[in-house]
Amino acid sequence: MSITPESLMKWVESLDLDCEEACRASVSRAYYAAYHDCLDFHNALPAPGASRTGCGVHENLIYQLQNPSPESKKDPELSKRSKTRAYLLRVIKPFRVQADYSLAINFDKCDADNMTAKALETMKT
Repeated sequence: MSITPESLMKWVESLDLDCEEACRASVSRAYYAAYHDCLDFHNALPAPGASRTGCGVHENLIYQLQNPSPESKKDPELSKRSKTRAYLLRVIKPFRVQADYSLAINFDKCDADNMTAKALETMKT
């Protein structure tokens, strides 16, 4: 069975954020829902954005979205959407990293709600 970014986000929204572990899981999965949605968006563009070497796949996708291809730039709205998605994904990525790797940093319902909202905004752009 496979899932979609939308189904992953529905799961995130169904979480009971009554403990820090659930809040961390929410932030992490909301980011990944947005990431995969952005990846699908990028793959549907007329041509890939400029690629960057020496970085991970997440940073490369953000860079590609920020630097759309000349073919994509012919459509100003499409180019704007790509750049906006890059910006929003870059905003939420550090929170995902903290949620997954920085156990000494506290996460609460407010953090989870804010990052879920940002991920949803990314997916609707």
